[in-house]
Amino acid sequence: MVHGRTSPPGLLIQRDIGDVCVPIWVVDSTDPAIDAPSPQRMLQRFGPIVDIANLSMQQAAEAIRPHGPNGIMAFTERQLTTASWLAQELGLVFDAPAVIERLVDKPLQRAALRDGGVPVPEWWTLAVGAPPEEVDRIVSEATFPVVLKPQRGTASSYTYFVASAGVFLSILSDPDNGIGEADFIVEEFIPGTSREIGSDIADFVSVESVVSFGDISHLAISGKFTLDPPFRGTGGFVPVDLPAAEIADILDVATRSLGALGMTTGCAHTEIKLTPEGARVVEVNGRIGGNIPEFIQGSTGVSLPHLAVHIALGRPIAHRGLLPCDHITFRVHGQPPMWAEQFVDIEGLEIVGLMPGVDEAALRQSLNTPVNWRDGAGNLIFLITARANDHREMLAMRSQILSTIRTTFK
Repeated sequence: MVHGRTSPPGLLIQRDIGDVCVPIWVVDSTDPAIDAPSPQRMLQRFGPIVDIANLSMQQAAEAIRPHGPNGIMAFTERQLTTASWLAQELGLVFDAPAVIERLVDKPLQRAALRDGGVPVPEWWTLAVGAPPEEVDRIVSEATFPVVLKPQRGTASSYTYFVASAGVFLSILSDPDNGIGEADFIVEEFIPGTSREIGSDIADFVSVESVVSFGDISHLAISGKFTLDPPFRGTGGFVPVDLPAAEIADILDVATRSLGALGMTTGCAHTEIKLTPEGARVVEVNGRIGGNIPEFIQGSTGVSLPHLAVHIALGRPIAHRGLLPCDHITFRVHGQPPMWAEQFVDIEGLEIVGLMPGVDEAALRQSLNTPVNWRDGAGNLIFLITARANDHREMLAMRSQILSTIRTTFK
């Protein structure tokens, strides 16, 4: 288990895999999430820890080998590359480093999708320290609006909606926007289509899939609530309420995208925009999507991490058709406004926790904590998990939740 910053807590991982295997925790002790007594004591309760700080991949594999690993897993982009190289050294089932690069590097992914016949928006790379003539070339070639985001980024962090060339140049000139700290990608914005169910539903979905020996099984399609500007998630739900033909189109795009990237094993979270021309892929993540296990298990009773462990152990998994759902599981995320610099207070969270159908009402930030909207999902203030019988009841509950909670910022 390659584990570190942004990985799910060890206790949650153990809950889902403890009846299948004993985890060997592969960590880098220089990671702030690991370099503390409490996290290490927690991990040691469930299995041995192997510290690979400052080791080459060959040395790391030799440190792991005496524990006799039968499989390897990683839950986030930060750990996928390490897991892939270790898998090669240890002879374990995992996608090759070249495949992982296509999953974590956005320009490489766009090129692979295009070469595989999957429609993608036009894009341009913007490297750190790009000369003025390169910026001018992008401005002259791009059709605005565009989306500007890190080439290797997650959770919508440092992602910008750019309406015009003037706004583009303004964003580049502001040092707070992180342009000088990472390579970015500029891609044309994909216009979406309206949804009849209500204005609170976003015009994009994600497909949750498992891939076993090249066999792709789509388990669920997750709907999303309308984003907070510019592209910050406010929650989602399983299942979606879409016509059969649209669902078939979504699943076809997901299948072709995974095929174009060469993914043969593991879990995939494919983000898809719903447009007047049909489903269009936005991004493919070669991992379990954030919050997705709770959605799927809540609505279907199936543990996605549990399936992922069996795949990692080389056990074939194949499922035909989306998992049946007996109710809707949804989550409501509270984001700070773009102007906020500090989270000050919250009221009503306890009241929401007592509402019928609400399973969890959790505060995610301490009072008087600095916030920065550019961090995307890293700045969630609160998280609500709940159940509904249908989509209209879900929207009514969401409205009640949001009207009950009061947050204060400065």
